[in-house]
Amino acid sequence: MLCSFLLRLLIVIMAHPIWYRLVHPDHRQLPNTDDDVFEDSTVTLVADLKTAVWNKNEGLLKPLQVDASDLKVYKNQASLAANEPLRVSASVVGLGQSDEDPVVIVVPLPSSKE
Repeated sequence: MLCSFLLRLLIVIMAHPIWYRLVHPDHRQLPNTDDDVFEDSTVTLVADLKTAVWNKNEGLLKPLQVDASDLKVYKNQASLAANEPLRVSASVVGLGQSDEDPVVIVVPLPSSKE
C-alpha cells in the first residue's frame, strides 16, 4: 500500500508542465488554437511531445494529413526565428515552463510537406 502511494506521489512530483504553441511554417499561430499545456511525466523527449501533441490535437491535425513525425519542435520563439529545431531525441524537461515562453511546434501545411 505504501509503495503504491509513493509511486503515485513520485509520478505527480515528476510531472512537469510543458506549454506549447502550434504555428504554421510562416510562424503564424494556427487559427482556432491557443497556447496549451501538458502535465505528463511520460513526456520527456521531443518524440514523446510530438506524439502527445498529435494525440491531443488529432481533430485539427488529421484533416491536414499531418502525422506526429511531421511536426517540428523548437525550444521557443527565438529558436524558431533562428531555425534551430530540436532533435527528436532531445529532452523537453525544463522547456515551456510558462505560457510566456512556450515550446513552439510547427505544423506543416499539406502543400509544404516534403
